Amino acid sequence: MRNITTQIVDNYPVLLDFQQISEITGIKVKTLRVWKNRGKLPFSAKKVGRTWRVHVNQVVEFIDNFDDEKSKRRPGRPRKEEQFQTVGG
Repeated sequence: MRNITTQIVDNYPVLLDFQQISEITGIKVKTLRVWKNRGKLPFSAKKVGRTWRVHVNQVVEFIDNFDDEKSKRRPGRPRKEEQFQTVGG
């Protein structure tokens, strides 16, 4: 993970716009804008001119702290494949 961190810091400016954050994280620009408007953005963004900017260290910290457990599906009704596995097996 350290190699990715140094690549980001070396290849991008100190203040990133939403397009650059999208390139780094794979999160769509539209999603980042919706999160910003709803106050759910995981970074603190500052308005510079007409664009919102985020410090590169915050994006790196977000990537480093990202936990796959949080991205898993919420508990609820199991998928059909899961239902057949539990009933049949």
